[in-house]
Amino acid sequence: MSNDSDMRQTTSGGWNVLELERLLRERGGSDPAYAEHQMFLLRYMRDFAGPDGLLPAEFDALVEARFGEVVLSLAADEPQARAEPKAAAEPEPAAEPEPVTEALAAAAPERFSLTKKLLVLAMLAGIAAFFLGGSTFSSFSAQTFNPGSAFSSGTLTMSDTVQGGAQQPCNSYSSASGDNYNAACDVILTTSNAAPGTIGASSRVTIANTGSIDASLFSLFAPYVQGSLSAQVASGATIGLGQTVTTVTVSSLEGPVSAGDKLTLNYGGTTQQLCAKTAAAPSTSTTSISVTGGYAANVSGACSTTLGGAITNKQTTLTVASSSSFPATPFTILVDSEQMTVTNVSGTTWTVTRAANGTTAAAHSNGAIVIYASSTTAGTTFAAGTRLLDTSSDTSAANTDCYDSQTTSSPVSGATYGTQLNFDSTTNNPFCGTVVLWIQEQSTVGGYTYNYCWFGRGSPYGDQSPSGEDSNGQCRTPTTLTLSGTYSSGQASYTLTSAALTGNIRSGDTIALSENGTTTTCSAAANYFIGATSVSINSCTTSGSATAFDSSATVKDTTALTSLNGSNPSSTISSFDTSHSYSAGPIAMSPLNGNGGTNASATVELAKKSSSGDARVFYVGVYFPGTSSNQNALQGLLSTFGLVWRLDQ
Repeated sequence: MSNDSDMRQTTSGGWNVLELERLLRERGGSDPAYAEHQMFLLRYMRDFAGPDGLLPAEFDALVEARFGEVVLSLAADEPQARAEPKAAAEPEPAAEPEPVTEALAAAAPERFSLTKKLLVLAMLAGIAAFFLGGSTFSSFSAQTFNPGSAFSSGTLTMSDTVQGGAQQPCNSYSSASGDNYNAACDVILTTSNAAPGTIGASSRVTIANTGSIDASLFSLFAPYVQGSLSAQVASGATIGLGQTVTTVTVSSLEGPVSAGDKLTLNYGGTTQQLCAKTAAAPSTSTTSISVTGGYAANVSGACSTTLGGAITNKQTTLTVASSSSFPATPFTILVDSEQMTVTNVSGTTWTVTRAANGTTAAAHSNGAIVIYASSTTAGTTFAAGTRLLDTSSDTSAANTDCYDSQTTSSPVSGATYGTQLNFDSTTNNPFCGTVVLWIQEQSTVGGYTYNYCWFGRGSPYGDQSPSGEDSNGQCRTPTTLTLSGTYSSGQASYTLTSAALTGNIRSGDTIALSENGTTTTCSAAANYFIGATSVSINSCTTSGSATAFDSSATVKDTTALTSLNGSNPSSTISSFDTSHSYSAGPIAMSPLNGNGGTNASATVELAKKSSSGDARVFYVGVYFPGTSSNQNALQGLLSTFGLVWRLDQ
């Protein structure tokens, strides 16, 4: 603090700017922004103060107006901040008035200078007051605005067009399950009255990316056993034994469900796991599946295990095959018809309270199914059309998306059919495990058409003996030709024209032409792919006397048929379902870069709409082998199966 001698009053009668600055520094800390603005004005006022800091009296009104009650109250504590006016001097005798113009001329420079400074100071004070209102002060101000920023997501959708179907694309987004998955596309294959060793059925499927972004992954796999809800499960509904929802109804069920299987509801990206109470058989009509409960939305856990030993109706501990993925205790289980509460889990030994929820304690045998039975609550409304997937399926021939049933009618009037036979058991789906499946791509890339065998004999996954995986991308197919011309028998070579091939011919395959008791056997001169209309054959030998072959002739690739007949365990529909389910591992379909070649390093596997590579073409076929271990038991059976094509980014 300044000493008293620094605060002596002077004759000016004004405020002392130096003292005001000191007081502002010492006592203005409660509002730093205010103090900063006021200090700016005081420093500007120094230009008008005397050497001792005293301001002219003309500044009194400005100081009192701009510094307010805080500084004035501080000044009241230290009166030296304000000088006492001295007594007025005796008036001088009146002088003679000067001429007006001369007086103005003499006084004008001084008055103009002071007035100008006061005006400038008032303007600065006003600016400070304006910025002070926002608690911000700056001698300069700048502002920019970048409007309209936006970020949108692309679409990844596909169309599925089947030759011989409705010929209208089936779009992934036209889904009853509230997501980008459509389970209602055309049937690829429908055939009846098949006999062992006869020509199979095939069809063309075109998969196109109809979205606005590229798909980095394109894959094919077997669907889980599935169906779609025919009645909704409302949000908040309690599900399980003794709850509001004890069964779910599906419009069809493509495959068997076993007791204890995991059932997953999937609608609009929300999933909920339920546990099947009892087995359910495949059906093309509405089917009810009993459920014991399950897990909350988007939560997964075990649905079942088995007893590791028989128990009496009194035991309170039991052993199980596995404790993996069951929740923390307590939880409820169902063994046969008895419910128990599990109170402790130690490895595979469980402590239980018997006869829970009003059930009766009973003895249970070794290997009995133990099903998770705690109730759950629907986390959303699962509308009619919601997909129901048995995610425990596709693990064995008996429990896959391919299932066998007995035929209930015959294409030949009055003939017998499957349900009239007593030796064509559907147990373990024997027809699914016998019929050979083949899937070959034939897509155009950069103006070139390439082939690749994705499944079946000739693929990386099929039965390759004796020829191995085909380097030209040809699946082994049951190939026959329908001649479109007439050819004299007995020639050493031919160039045959025919309807478009529905299968492949490998170079060197034996081609047999038969008509009216004459057979000519030749060798294929080159590789011929699906769709070819001209086939050259040579090294021909003929037996018989007929003079010509025409459209009535039977023309077969006997090498191909021989390779397909017999046992083909790795190329069957059941093998596809168990080896290439979603959980076992889909077939990742890299784009083709030549016959029998794929580009595994490609970052785009199905390009966006209207780009090169936005569609790929596949031929899907089946064949009933000519020899098997027990063909007789396969009479009157019908195999039903599905395929899933998927895009990912």
